[in-house]
Amino acid sequence: MLVRILSYQGREGFGEHFHAEFELASGGGPCDFRWAAAPRQGGKDSPLARIKDAGTLMQAFPDPLVPRVLAVTPCWNGLAVISQHPEGLRLAQIEERPMPEPVILEILRQVAGLLDRVYTRKDPDSGEMLRILHRNISTECVILRPDGELRVTGFDRMSTVWSARAAETSAMATHPGARLAPEQMAGQAFHTSDVYLLGLVAVDLLVNPDRASQFARMLAMCICDPEGFIELREKLLQDPSLACTDGLRGLLREMLQEDPKDRPTAGEVAQRAASAGADRRALAKFGAGLVVPPPPEGLFHQFVGRSLDLPDPEGLPEPEPQRSMTAVPPDDEEDHTEKDIPEPSAPAAPAEPAAQANPAAPAQPGPASVGAEPSSAAPRPGAAPAPKPKPKPKPPRPPAVESVTPGTAGQPAKPKPKPKPKPAQPMPVAPAAPPEPQPEPAHQP
Repeated sequence: MLVRILSYQGREGFGEHFHAEFELASGGGPCDFRWAAAPRQGGKDSPLARIKDAGTLMQAFPDPLVPRVLAVTPCWNGLAVISQHPEGLRLAQIEERPMPEPVILEILRQVAGLLDRVYTRKDPDSGEMLRILHRNISTECVILRPDGELRVTGFDRMSTVWSARAAETSAMATHPGARLAPEQMAGQAFHTSDVYLLGLVAVDLLVNPDRASQFARMLAMCICDPEGFIELREKLLQDPSLACTDGLRGLLREMLQEDPKDRPTAGEVAQRAASAGADRRALAKFGAGLVVPPPPEGLFHQFVGRSLDLPDPEGLPEPEPQRSMTAVPPDDEEDHTEKDIPEPSAPAAPAEPAAQANPAAPAQPGPASVGAEPSSAAPRPGAAPAPKPKPKPKPPRPPAVESVTPGTAGQPAKPKPKPKPKPAQPMPVAPAAPPEPQPEPAHQP
């Protein structure tokens, strides 16, 4: 499996989040690449230990609503968790409010069923429940695909009592805009804490998201004031903009109880949502109208552009055919009806003997086909072969165009003056050397 890093999306949870793509012999697709650096001084609650626990646990106990983990591998002085990327829209990105009630009930049924499965799943080594708590359920973590399927992300921030975990899972990392249950403000988290957060997700889908966030902050501030908490909760549920039936309103009232013991479990929420009118077909119809934008370009990071070669994951299903992310077909896709189907053409005549002798030789067009549209009529059997067309004469080469100086168009070109020959320069003559003095003859007496 070849993994290529495409863009950096920023820090998310306990690690750095990258958008990548993977390639296999049978296909490939987009994936999420989460990486954490190795701690300098160790520690059981380091980011590396946290994402290792989450990746290993989700790889060992997969679920249809959780993106599949492809690999958990050490790389680049750290550890990376590579999982399939769910192509869809986060519930926070869907602007339609309020959503249809059957759609909200189906979201409650599926997400609550997931929370119940991961909490009650048993460890095969010890036989005890894993007690996985998501602790950050929100509209940013639930993704709706155009085919109506849901995916839940953010399990890298979970807590668990898994015996093989590498971290103590005591610290909690939240994403921007995350909401907390009242007991989480005091540093505690229970199974029904996720139920409380799921109730706030349903409120988000029924009213304006800004107003739901305001009520969530007000409810979290009423930890020490039970009467004020009940008053604000009833004000929220009796809000005129909260357009829902009494069945859904009563379920939300129980999910938003202040005491964690008074809330229903995730399994009970899933059963009550199914009996209240959850409709899977309504969710699929609602998701078919979604338009998924391309992933953002991302930020600069030294890992962008790198590749990682890993062994192929075992038991990976065959890739599904690429679905259109929009309900509206593209402009170049036509509606083929009976009137658009062309009539069958006449059967082709048998090949000529010359063509049979040399099947590799290309067919030569006749004189009537040179420079004209090809005719559908076949040549008569036994007809003489058409003569080869004469090659067209090449057009005369145009004369060279002289450059024209701006402002002289239309004037005859002036002949260029011939350069005058330069006069020959006399070569310098070295001065003559002076004559050597002759010795005087000796004087004779």
